[in-house]
Amino acid sequence: MFSLFKNTEKRTDVHIWDGLSILPNDVKNVVVKGGIFKIKSFAFANCHKLTNIIISEDVAIIGTKAFENCINLKNIIFSDNIIKISSGAFINCKSLTSIRLPPGLESIGPNSFFGCESLEEIILPSTLLYLGLGAFARCDSLCDIKFWGSSQINTIPRLIFSKCKGLISINIPYGICIIDSEAFSGCIHLMNIKIPQSINIIKKDAFYNCKKLSEVIVYKNTIIEKGAFCKTTKIVRI
Repeated sequence: MFSLFKNTEKRTDVHIWDGLSILPNDVKNVVVKGGIFKIKSFAFANCHKLTNIIISEDVAIIGTKAFENCINLKNIIFSDNIIKISSGAFINCKSLTSIRLPPGLESIGPNSFFGCESLEEIILPSTLLYLGLGAFARCDSLCDIKFWGSSQINTIPRLIFSKCKGLISINIPYGICIIDSEAFSGCIHLMNIKIPQSINIIKKDAFYNCKKLSEVIVYKNTIIEKGAFCKTTKIVRI
């Protein structure tokens, strides 16, 4: 492991080539250079002053809780070659307003962006094969969720968008078969949702406490478990 600025605590800009042993306390800007395949678990966790990071083309994996509690992290430039964002990678990155997910991304782990309360928009690439539970839960400002192209995942996971208070509408793409329990629970401003014919089952509490969701149109073949919607939601079968 090698750190270019191992003996300083005042350096605010750091360039990393083949690893990092000691991160300066006041680091604000990080450039991850070539030769690194994976950003290791907890690599930048609790770097409260970290603001910007650029990740090189060699990086393919973001490790577990790699950026946990980087509360001032605002900008990330991802490598297009990243295929996996591990669990809790950006948990509680409260200042992160937007993020461009790599076009070849295959896996987003559980709670990856949990508590990113300033995050406003997310575009999920069509290459996704795995989406973990609670990945975007408690993203209070999240108001725009897009699925890029047809989806390869078949489930909207449990708690995935739970308590995303800014979410008003969402279109679920054709190919999704299951909306799991509590997937949209606590989305108190959700008013419109488009449910495709491919949905086989909507599980218990999937839309719990979505009080502004007054009407939902679903196909006759869709199984709706007890308590999936608020009592005030009108279910229209077609």
